[in-house]
Amino acid sequence: MMNFMSFDWGYLFRHSLRAILLSVALLPANLRAEEREFDEVIAKVQPSVTTIRVQGRDGEEAGIGTGFVIDSAGIVATNFHVINEGRAFTVDSASGERLDVLAVEASDVNRDLALIRVDNRAAKLPALELATNADTPQGLRVLAFGNPHGLENSVVEGIVSATREIEGRDFLQLAMPVDPGNSGGPLVDVKGRVHGIINMKSAIDENLGFAIPIEQLTDLVDHPNPIQISRWVKINKIDEQRWTPLMGANWRQRGGRLLVSGLGDGFGGRSLLLSKAKVPEAPFEIAVRVRLDDESGAAGLVFHSDGDNKHYGFYPSGGRLRLSCFLGPSI
Repeated sequence: MMNFMSFDWGYLFRHSLRAILLSVALLPANLRAEEREFDEVIAKVQPSVTTIRVQGRDGEEAGIGTGFVIDSAGIVATNFHVINEGRAFTVDSASGERLDVLAVEASDVNRDLALIRVDNRAAKLPALELATNADTPQGLRVLAFGNPHGLENSVVEGIVSATREIEGRDFLQLAMPVDPGNSGGPLVDVKGRVHGIINMKSAIDENLGFAIPIEQLTDLVDHPNPIQISRWVKINKIDEQRWTPLMGANWRQRGGRLLVSGLGDGFGGRSLLLSKAKVPEAPFEIAVRVRLDDESGAAGLVFHSDGDNKHYGFYPSGGRLRLSCFLGPSI
């Protein structure tokens, strides 16, 4: 005769149901904790993030980027391509306060990094903590702060998916959207430590971006090459003692070369840069080498001008050389 143990199925059901309800109750709590964690890091980082606006030659806004404070004495880190060489720019705090720019403390065009010194005495913006490369593992959860497409004080979440070498330089590969305006912004972990500087987006995938590892910035901090802002905005500026620009466009000089971009105000987009040098006695020879980014355009050498709209010049265009005479704004 066999004895069967009696089993309290009611007890099992009650305790199983209790375990299920407990699991369901814990899930929202974990989500709330994660939200609080994000709220805390955003509140910690956001006051240190700045908006950088670059002015064009006409004084209008030509671009927008991001920076962040790394030293409460007033050092703001960003990308070199955000401020660009010789351009005037402004720096605003997250609250919209305009900060006086004192100098470009250091810059490295090859690493695409720049440090800006601002007057931080009144704003007292806090500095962010910088992490080390050893603290940036694959799969690390990160937040990117910036101004994508001019949408200020934006934050996006993602992960560090890899460390990638691109054209001989190390980058952090990010699984997150990166857009124009994010450049120069901080890439932080959930503790608010900066692991990288947002640098560029992928042309292949919207949710793929890249950041410069933070140790490249710390190397720049250790080797400053400060340039006062009054001198910085004159770099590459046309020497008005030697040249007279006419009819708009953006004329610059670099390393003995004259560069122009944009359309002029003259007929057909014309713009002139006239030399103020004394005309030598005839006969004399003049020559110019022209490189066109767009072969449909034209650039060349003006050999006579009345200082206004009338001029004669040679213009290579479409593989041919044209001798042109302009007798007025539209003739």
